[in-house]
Amino acid sequence: MPIKQRGTSWEASFSYEGKRYRRSLATHALCAEWIESRKYELKKGIAVYSESKDSDNWSLKKAFDKVFELEWNGQRSQKENIYKMRQILDYFGETRPIRSITTEDVDEWTTSLKNRGDKNTTINRKLAGLRKVLKFSLKRKKIDECPYFTLQSEKENQRYRWITDEEERSILEYFKEDREMTRFFIILVDTGMRRGELLNLTKNDVNFTNSMVSIWETKADLPRSIPMTPRVIAMMRWCVNDSSHKLFNKGVHYYRWRWDKMKEELNLKDVVVHTLRHTFASRLAQRGGNIYHIQKLLGHRDISNTMIYAHLSPQDLASCIKLLC
Repeated sequence: MPIKQRGTSWEASFSYEGKRYRRSLATHALCAEWIESRKYELKKGIAVYSESKDSDNWSLKKAFDKVFELEWNGQRSQKENIYKMRQILDYFGETRPIRSITTEDVDEWTTSLKNRGDKNTTINRKLAGLRKVLKFSLKRKKIDECPYFTLQSEKENQRYRWITDEEERSILEYFKEDREMTRFFIILVDTGMRRGELLNLTKNDVNFTNSMVSIWETKADLPRSIPMTPRVIAMMRWCVNDSSHKLFNKGVHYYRWRWDKMKEELNLKDVVVHTLRHTFASRLAQRGGNIYHIQKLLGHRDISNTMIYAHLSPQDLASCIKLLC
C-alpha cells in the first residue's frame, strides 16, 4: 500500500526508477497529495529538497533528536518536550527537510491549532518548541534562515473558572465509590497543587507531625511546603497506608480518563483538573487570604501571576477606603 497509518500519523511510500521515497504526514489526504506532486517533480526533473539521510540535509526528526540529545534529555521538562515534539512531527512529518519549513508553513500550522480549539498559551508553547529546533539548526548551518513565528496574544481578560460548593458536592458524590479519585480531588482542591506535583509525591514528602506536605519538583523550580487541612490529612493517611513509596501509583491516563468521564456525565465540560488549583486560590482570596501568602502557597515565582485573584478580595478594598472616612 502506498499510504499506511502509523500511530497518529500517515506514511506515504512509492518507488520511482528503482528508488523508494517515503514521507510521514498528518493525514491521508496530505500523503496522497505529496505522492502525486513528488511523482510529477521526479518525472519533470524539478529540483526539490533532498530526502536522503545525508548529514547535511537534516530532517525535522533528526533535528529534534539532536536537540533532545544535547539540551532536553534529563531535564525536568523532558516529558513535555517529547509530547510537543510528537505533535509537531505528526503534523509536518518526520522526514520533512527542515530547510523546506517556511513562515507560511508555520502560519498554516498555527491556524490548524486554533481551529482544533487549542488555547493561545498552548499554541505558543508548541511554537516555541519548533522555533527552538529551527534556531538550533540555524546555529549549525543546517538552514539558511529561521521562519518568522507569530506568537498569539496571552492577555487574560477572561474570568477564571472555579468550582462552586454545590459542584464540589456533586463531584464527591460521583467519586464516592472510587477512593483513588476522592483522594485525588480533595488533595488538589485543598492544596492548590498541580496534577504533576501530586502524582510525584512520596511518603517522605508528608509530615504528619507538623501537618505539612512538601513539594520538591515544581514548575518554577521553587520547592514549597503546604499546610494540610483536616480532610487532606485524612486522605494522606489513606494514601500512606495503601502505598509502598509513591502516594499515587496509577498512570496519568487513568486520572485523565476518570476526570473526563465525570465532567461529561455531570455536564461540567469546562472544568479541567487545573480548575481545582484556581478554586483553591479563589477561595483563599474570597475569604480574605493575603495575596502574598497565596503566592507562596501556589509556588508562583512572580507575584503578577497571583494578582489575577486579587480582585476577589473586595473587603480589602473596602477597608482601604475606610481610611479616608
